[in-house]
Amino acid sequence: MTKIKRRVIWAAIAAYATVFFLTSDTLLAFPLLMEPSSVFCLPVTAGIAFLYLKAFFPFDRRRILISFVSGILMGLMFILGVRYSVNEVPAPSAFSFLTALLAAALLFSAFISLLLKSLSLVPAHTGSAAAEKTGVKTLAALFAVTFAVYAAAFLAVYPGIYSYDASVQVLQFFGDNPVTSHHPILHTLFLCGSLKAGEVLFHSYQAGLALYSLIQITFMAAVITFVLYRMVRRNVPNWLVILSWLFLAANPYMQVLALLTTKDVLFGAFFLLTFDFSIDMVSDPERFFSSRIMQAGFFLSAFFSCLFRNQGIHVFIFFSLFALVFFIRHKNSGKARKLALRWTICAAALSAVYLTLNGPVLTAFGVEKGDAREMLSVPMQQLARVWHEAPESLTREEKAYIESLILPEALDGYVRVNADPVKSGFQTNVVKEDPLKFVGTWAGIGAKEPLIYLDSFLMGNWGYWYPGETQYWISYIMFDGAFLEDEYNVLHIFRNSRFPWYNNYLRTISLTPEFEKIPLLSLILNQAFPFWLMLAAGTVSIYRKQTCLLVSLSLILGYWGTLLLGPVTGVRYAFPLMLCVPLLFELFMYGTAGRVEN
Repeated sequence: MTKIKRRVIWAAIAAYATVFFLTSDTLLAFPLLMEPSSVFCLPVTAGIAFLYLKAFFPFDRRRILISFVSGILMGLMFILGVRYSVNEVPAPSAFSFLTALLAAALLFSAFISLLLKSLSLVPAHTGSAAAEKTGVKTLAALFAVTFAVYAAAFLAVYPGIYSYDASVQVLQFFGDNPVTSHHPILHTLFLCGSLKAGEVLFHSYQAGLALYSLIQITFMAAVITFVLYRMVRRNVPNWLVILSWLFLAANPYMQVLALLTTKDVLFGAFFLLTFDFSIDMVSDPERFFSSRIMQAGFFLSAFFSCLFRNQGIHVFIFFSLFALVFFIRHKNSGKARKLALRWTICAAALSAVYLTLNGPVLTAFGVEKGDAREMLSVPMQQLARVWHEAPESLTREEKAYIESLILPEALDGYVRVNADPVKSGFQTNVVKEDPLKFVGTWAGIGAKEPLIYLDSFLMGNWGYWYPGETQYWISYIMFDGAFLEDEYNVLHIFRNSRFPWYNNYLRTISLTPEFEKIPLLSLILNQAFPFWLMLAAGTVSIYRKQTCLLVSLSLILGYWGTLLLGPVTGVRYAFPLMLCVPLLFELFMYGTAGRVEN
């Protein structure tokens, strides 16, 4: 038998097995790919066989191994994601789960392998004279058109989208609530300072919110312009720059998110800059540390990302550890020690300044610390889940402790996908009185009900890693505001649209899943897409032997990891990751090309 025939037979058998194990109505509770009786089964099987032939042959052990590792992870997220999106277990037995996982892993591995083969044909873009001559006029034109589209959205929702926690933050300065660091104090000062400036200058808090929104979209437009301009200077293909602008600026969903009165927006802008500069740093460390401008850009962006999001410092420390290992193992061993020392000093200085400002300095000004329950969303949900669904596994003492830890009405309000109802009645003082008892009780119950704990954890965050049916993508864009009752909205902010028709359009797309009707768009606008793109970029970086880029990708991984510990899946939390999509795609396509040369 010839080599070609053996390959065809192998591909056909593997394709048949893939379709069978993903559609079987005897092994699965419901088909994952299509109905087993569908007329499309035969052509889909043939298509998968052709995919396997192209992806796995000629056989390259390294490419196949790298592809299969990513494929297993993607297959696992696919199987589990389907389970949580429909709230039903698709593979009821261990055998059906493993066979479905292997089939999905093989399919995803084939796609990854084919991508790796195809990307080897993509020419690496390098700097050119035309790119070097791109100057101020291009920069100004890019900013003007970016600001214009954001300004149109601003006028449509004038004076801004006064939503989420804005009213609660305002009560700290215009009401009786104590000033706390629960929300980043810099953002609270910016929001309340803008409102006060509007009242002083124009005798209108409406004008103050308009000032806040105008400053925010101007800064967003400037950051997007800067990032895209740098892409132009690196001679990134025009089609990618144009698509990036369409995604970041012309995209109405991004316009809505950029006009929210939440800390996520400005944090996202600084996070994007930090990610961009970090790629420069790992692509050419010597050049980075010889440029004061690049160092200032990176460390200032990282510092302000910490100031605008409380978990920013944890993400930075996580990234710093990866960077330190990278510098220690730098290919130029003669400079490794020097680079590692410089990085350690700079990262430690940034962390020390932040912790000083966010600790002793705020305390000296009378700012109270935020409630620690914000960090305990996962364990409180797990305890409430066991209390609801497996009370027989609890001892009398454990049950009594949970009921002292979480108020009865909060326990009664428990829902699987959102920790906020339970969090509203969580008694942090009980934890503070005896932290070891809390940890011991939580761990002891978890040892008895590990599957419930795992299921509770995944149920709360599957929207961040499964790019299928969206969970809270739309309903958590609170387009018409939140906390607008008189007891919260003490400044009487209201919507006064200058473009009612566009305001209505933005409301429609924000509150209804219109984008999900378009297959490719539904994937790109899903809050899990940046994570999958990060996985793809990381896989390609390993295959190209540009593992330095894994350091920059640890920023994405670090922030994504903090989202998994949050109370609910929400698109505004994923907004900083979505801003990084163009750069992630550039890394996926071209790696470090253009970074070193320019």
